[in-house]
Amino acid sequence: TVAARLALREEAASGTVPEATLARALRWFPLDPDLHYFRGAAALGRRGGMAVAWRDFLIASRLRPASWNLPVGAASMSQAVSPGMALHFWAVAVEHAGARAEEVLAMACRSTLGGTDAELFWSGFVETHPRLLLGFALCVEEEKTARELFERWWKTRALTTAPDRPEIENFYRCLARFGTRAQLYEWMRRRRDLEPADFRRWAVMLHDWQDDAAAWKLLSERIEDPPFPVSKKEKPEIVEAHYKADVNDAVNAQQLAELRARTGDKDGAQQIIFKIAASPDAPPWFLEKAAHAHAAQGDFSAAVTTLLREK
Repeated sequence: TVAARLALREEAASGTVPEATLARALRWFPLDPDLHYFRGAAALGRRGGMAVAWRDFLIASRLRPASWNLPVGAASMSQAVSPGMALHFWAVAVEHAGARAEEVLAMACRSTLGGTDAELFWSGFVETHPRLLLGFALCVEEEKTARELFERWWKTRALTTAPDRPEIENFYRCLARFGTRAQLYEWMRRRRDLEPADFRRWAVMLHDWQDDAAAWKLLSERIEDPPFPVSKKEKPEIVEAHYKADVNDAVNAQQLAELRARTGDKDGAQQIIFKIAASPDAPPWFLEKAAHAHAAQGDFSAAVTTLLREK
């Protein structure tokens, strides 16, 4: 019955059901992936059970093609018994993982790299799954190999395909480690469609490459100098008194900065703006206002670092 099969699955998950019992159950339910999986796990625990485990893990994986957890379990259990079997099921898991393929590949590499022929295996795997070239580049220890993988991706996929978001994120990570400013410029020129979502990432890399003028141009085109709030027209001495009562209060500081700017004291206004902007968790208005003030003074490095602090 269905109830009996569910009860058997739960018991088998604890590893206490004998292989023979699972074999009998499979005569009645030959298309149950969990029963195949649990019989494979039971077979691994006995001498000569490798062939049974291999067959059952394969059947289970094919019966549940949308699951990557199942082949991950098969890979993890077979690692100590057969590294080759483990590599195979890790690869199946990556293929089943869909949008999480990069994540599962990283898990697989952590589990297998260092083993005999593991790097060779994964090198071959990503050759036939090129969207994962960058994910593998971030896993390998040897920088020369990682750079070669990155360059292969750049030449074959960067500007000729439409990478998904995980692949784009891996590109940014690899570009910062192995790429050049020229490659970033080419990417920005060819992938204008990504600018609204990624302009901050681009600015960070330009800043890291000490190209703050270009980084500021990118940021300032998207984030304008915010206006001062509408004045409450309070007497100057009252505004000053509120500010002095708590110099870290952003509202009071903003009102006094507006008053000073409106009455021609530009330096006094900027002094307050810079002070609040330098504080931890500064409000966005102060960060944006301070950044534009730094840029007006020609200090693009300070402008960029200030604006990039905005959350």
